[in-house]
This record gives sequence, C-alpha cells and structure tokens, in this order.
Amino acid sequence: MRVGDIYRQTDPKQGAIALEAACNGGEQSGCDRLAALYLGDSLEIDYPRAAELYGRACDGGYLPACGHLAQLRFRSEPGVEARTDEERTAAVKLLERACEAKDGDACGFLGAVHFVPIHGTKNQARGSELLAEGCSLDSEWSCKHATEMWRTADLTALGNIKEHERTARIEGFVKRQQKLRQAACEDTGLFCNVLEGVRASTARARLGELCRTRNHLASCNDLAFMLERGEQGDKDFAGAAPLFEIACKGGIGGACYELAALHKFGSGVAKDLRKSFSLMERSCALGFAQGCDVLGSMYLDAEGTERDVSRSIAVRRRACGWHDSNACRTLGVWLISHDGEEVREGEGMREGAERLREACNGDSSPSCLDYALLHDKGWGVPRDPKKARETAQLACDRGDREACGWLKNPALHTPRWVKEREQRLAKRKARGAAAEEPR
Repeated sequence: MRVGDIYRQTDPKQGAIALEAACNGGEQSGCDRLAALYLGDSLEIDYPRAAELYGRACDGGYLPACGHLAQLRFRSEPGVEARTDEERTAAVKLLERACEAKDGDACGFLGAVHFVPIHGTKNQARGSELLAEGCSLDSEWSCKHATEMWRTADLTALGNIKEHERTARIEGFVKRQQKLRQAACEDTGLFCNVLEGVRASTARARLGELCRTRNHLASCNDLAFMLERGEQGDKDFAGAAPLFEIACKGGIGGACYELAALHKFGSGVAKDLRKSFSLMERSCALGFAQGCDVLGSMYLDAEGTERDVSRSIAVRRRACGWHDSNACRTLGVWLISHDGEEVREGEGMREGAERLREACNGDSSPSCLDYALLHDKGWGVPRDPKKARETAQLACDRGDREACGWLKNPALHTPRWVKEREQRLAKRKARGAAAEEPR
C-alpha cells in the first residue's frame, strides 16, 4: 500500500498498478485510493470504474469509501448519478455510515446535504452541526464550507444564537482550516501557495523542495502556478513551463492545460500551435473540463490542427457533461448560432437550448440571460415572454449587470451573438423570398 501511495504522487501509472494489486489482494483502502485515480487524478476519467471500486471498498468494510461513493453519486457524474429519491436516500445512508466512523469529509458533505438541501428536508441547524463536526475531524473541506455556511445561515435556524457567537464559531473554523493547511503544506506541499501569513518565497521554497526531492507532482504544479501568475513576486513563465511539463507527464490535466496556453502564446517557451493542440488534447483526455472546452475552440479555429466541427462539438459535450458551465454555454451558443448552417436545422436549436439551461442551472449567470432570450425569441423552446423575464431576473439577482440592463432596455443589452443570429436569419429569409419571386 505504501508503495502505491508514493507512486500516486510521483508516477500515477505505476501507482495504479500497485494499488490494483493491493485491492485485488483484499486491501480495501487500496481499492479506495485506486478509485480516486479514475476521477481525473492522474488517470483518464472513468466514473463507473471509480464507483465500482468505491463500492467494493465500502462493502469490504473500509467506511471512508462509503462516503466517497456517496459524494460521487451526489455530484451527478455521467453514468453514476443518483437519479431517484431511493438512490439519493441510499447515498445519504452511505454518508451517515462514513460519518459515524468519524470520516470528516463525509460528515461535512452530509452537513451540506442537510444545509442546501441536495436531498430531503432543509435543516440548517443539523447541517451546520455536521459541518462543524467534519471540521473537528480534520477535514479541511468541512472547515472551509462550515465557514461559508455559518456566514450565510439564518441565526434562528441555528438555534437563535447571537451574532457574536456566530462570529466566534467562524473564527474557530478559519483557524482550524489554517492549521490543517499548514500541516498539509509541511507534509505534501498542498495549500502552500494559498496559506495566509506564509511568504511567497517560503511557499515557493517548500514546493520546490518537494518537487525536486520527492518528485511530488502536485507540488511541481502548484509552484508552476505561483511562477506563472507572479503570486507575491515576479512572473516567470520560463520557470513555470518545465514544472508544468513534469506535472502534465505525471497525469495532471490542469498542468497540461497551462502548458498548452504557454505554447499557444509563446510565453516563456517557443510559440507552437501544434504542440499546444497536442497538450490540450491530453488535458481533455485526463478529464480537465476546461481543456476540453478550449480544445473545442481549437478544432473550430483550426489552431494546430485541421478544422473539425464534429470533434469540436464532441469534446465540448464531454466538458458540459462534467458540469463545466462555461463549456455548456459556449456549446449552446454555438449550436444555436449555427443552426441550419453547420448544424442540421432544428437540431442545433434544441440541443443549444438544453445546454444553456444546464449552464444557467449551474454557476453561469450570463447563461441565464442567454436562456431567457431563447424564450423571448422562441428559439429551441416555446416563445414565452413571461418566462424570459423571469429567467433574466434570476440572472440579475445573481449580479449579472447585462441581465439587469436587458430588463430595463432590451435593445441596448442584447448579447451580440443574438443580434448576429437575427441578422443571418433575416438574410436567409430575404434570399428565400428572392428565390421564390417569379422571373
């Protein structure tokens, strides 16, 4: 097992071989760790395989895996999502089992389920308690979300506590999170680049040491980010590139994406569109959704490859399926804009409307205005001006200024892609009318 854990950080493919051997030998924690590699953590994404391994470990008595399987179900990933009330109830029971076994992440996620709720009756008091419990059990994720949720929770729902009591609890969560991040930085290099009160030079030195001496891929990647973005220091694209390359070869999709961007623009490395395309392909294959979205653009614009509309649509569908709202939006807008041109008439409208609905339901407020305009125009959905204004109001309430502007003056705040689509439709209509005129 120890061999597998070391390889997970330095050579994920060898790590997978070692962990699979441990899993097949009855080491259930090996099944759990192997499952994580199939979630885009160094191996190509395979959600059903990850769910199978988590279930195997859970059934074998390794209870943290029960929580990991439940979280996978609630993330609604393709092929493994909990679709029915019965399946969601079963996922909640898995979280409860893992939380009872003192798994901090499971307690925190169960708290989020009660707080939101993802399933069942909303219970902010119970949700907050579980998040606090997860934080006390050394779950950095739980501390982070406990801080956020305690800030937004209704005081009466928390048992009529006073504001100063809430402030004290939040301060406790923040301190606990800082302590956990500090420990992770010292041990594995994680969070070194985001620790409060840690000088950038200190974080860079620690990450560099872990990258060099342990070949710790995450540390190489984090250090590259710091150099690329110039966090509390000068930007160093040339220094970031070889570190991204190490992490990319090790299977970190985000590192491949960043390195592809450096080659695309010639930042610290030679400008090379073919190499950029190849790296973006690897990023997408490793499950980095943003890489698939940009790869879609590269196929359309023939950057480093031949133009291929079908491949562009396919990789963006993949990213959208991984709940990347930006990819859903770009795909939806493109499909509607090119309906009847590069996409069969009617099909682009229908799928485009569905993609924009998904993006709006996610975290893309501009997509809500796009979706509102589909109802206003009757593109891909029945024309419904009332629904259009309600959806635009949702975007406005989320802070989208264009949506607020459109509600007041549609002519001044209609997105350019909508105007361009209307112009193309008008030209097509005019050409059709001219063709029907008698000679």
